[in-house]
Amino acid sequence: MRRAALALFILIAIGAIGAACGGGSGGNTSNATSTANFEQLRNSLISRLDGVGPNIGAMPDDVLNQILNNCHELEKFVDEGDINRLCDAIKRARDTNDPGLIDQIVAQLAQLQRK
Repeated sequence: MRRAALALFILIAIGAIGAACGGGSGGNTSNATSTANFEQLRNSLISRLDGVGPNIGAMPDDVLNQILNNCHELEKFVDEGDINRLCDAIKRARDTNDPGLIDQIVAQLAQLQRK
């Protein structure tokens, strides 16, 4: 079960990275594309955190680092201070095994708006 969950996390991370990198359209990036990338990154992070849920304290360091990297990717679209607080809260939730904090983070991520 853990291996299946880890495999799912890795697939989501690969998808998020692929979405963030895009297919390269000659450097012509529209606002709609940026918004779509923001929403994909945000929704991917929310899905990963929802998937971890009550098992947050048992999350391996490598998975935590992947999630934190995905979190920091949102800095391109949202105030850096807001994202840093959320990313720090993810790490704190893992360190203190606090699934309630993960629920709060997910709610805050869902409310994030692109700047």
